Amino acid sequence: MIKLPEECTHEDYATLFEFWRSACTSDEDCPKLRALNLMDVYLIAPRLVIIDVEGDAPDRRFRWRYAGTGIRYLTGVEMTNRYADEMFTNHAREQCNAVYGGICDTGQPHFWHYSVSLQDSRLSYREYGRLLLPVMDDDGKVSHLIGVYVYSLDLTRPETEDSKKPMISIEPIT
Repeated sequence: MIKLPEECTHEDYATLFEFWRSACTSDEDCPKLRALNLMDVYLIAPRLVIIDVEGDAPDRRFRWRYAGTGIRYLTGVEMTNRYADEMFTNHAREQCNAVYGGICDTGQPHFWHYSVSLQDSRLSYREYGRLLLPVMDDDGKVSHLIGVYVYSLDLTRPETEDSKKPMISIEPIT
């Protein structure tokens, strides 16, 4: 049985994980998309993502089917209906492909705490945690990822050389 990673201490992670876990049937490790009634987690919808997995390794692409308004607000970027390879810099795209591909290959959740630098100086630095969970199709293959982002509002942390590198390369919302 898959368990919530120990690092996931924020209540939004537990909310999403319990919602995800409750949609599993006894004979599968992760639920199907049609088993997820997103109205059950409407309180975290602004920080929620659903990502489509298109194709197979090594040619997989990841498209944000849904990215909540809170993510848009805090990043200044509309991610819904966009692909990772259209939004992210090379470094971020490689990380995305490795992490998301790993979830597809293992069927295991992924949590990370990360800092991101955006091109818009108003939003030049954000620190966040993100939990991603696999969702499968009828053939038992991971076809979607569902996740929740929890952003730190402490923007006083000093910049490092890595945090100065833009991660998202599309124009911010005006």
